[in-house]
Amino acid sequence: AETLEELRLAHARLDTIAQNVPGALFEMQRLGDRVTFPYFTNKFAELLGVSTEEMQAGGPAVFRNIPPAEIDAVFDAFRRARETLAQVEARHRVLLPDGSTRWINLWASPSVQADGRVRWFGKALDITERLPMEARASADAEEIRQAHARIASILDIVPVGLFEYRRHPDGRADFPYTSGRFSELVGLGRAAIDRLRGGLLARIMPEDRVAMEEMTRRSAEYL
Repeated sequence: AETLEELRLAHARLDTIAQNVPGALFEMQRLGDRVTFPYFTNKFAELLGVSTEEMQAGGPAVFRNIPPAEIDAVFDAFRRARETLAQVEARHRVLLPDGSTRWINLWASPSVQADGRVRWFGKALDITERLPMEARASADAEEIRQAHARIASILDIVPVGLFEYRRHPDGRADFPYTSGRFSELVGLGRAAIDRLRGGLLARIMPEDRVAMEEMTRRSAEYL
C-alpha cells in the first residue's frame, strides 16, 4: 500500500509539473480509424478549443475546430513520419467558436510499443502572436534579397571590375564579393574565385603583387 501511495504521489507530482510547462503536452495513439489521447495537459484541450471530456473520449470531436484540409495535412505528416519513426512538426489553425483564429505549432516523437503500435509523445504551442513577427522578418529578408539583386545587377554593368577583399587576423584572405566584370578581367568564375580565396593574388605579376600588398597593408593601418 505504501508503494502504491508513493507511486500515486510521484505521478501527481509529475503531472503538476507537466501542467505548468509552457505550451501543452500530449500522448497520442491511433486505434484503427480513431485517434485517442491517453494523456494530455489541460492546456492542450484549451488550445484546440474543446472540453476535457471530449479530449478524453477522443475521436473526430477533438479536431472539429481545425479546418479539414489542415488536419488532413497534419495526419499525412504523421503517416509519413511513422514509416521512418521521425519526429513530426506541423502547424495548423484552430477556428474558435467566437470567430477568432489561433495558430498552433506542434512537435511529436514516435515510440514503438511491444505490440507494434506507435504512440506519439508531443508538445504544442500557441504561436498566434509570433506569426506577425515571422511574417515581418520574412518580408524584410525578401526586401533585402531584392535590393541586393538590384544592386548586383547595376554593379555588373559598371565597366570596371569591383570586388571586396577581406584579410583575416590569421593571415587568410578571400573575396566575399566580386562583380561580373571582375570575373571577366581575371578570367575566373565565382566558384573558382571562392576556391582560390586569397590565392587569387598569386595570379598577379610578382612585381605588381608586392606593390598591391603594400598598398593593402597601409590602407588597413589607416582605417
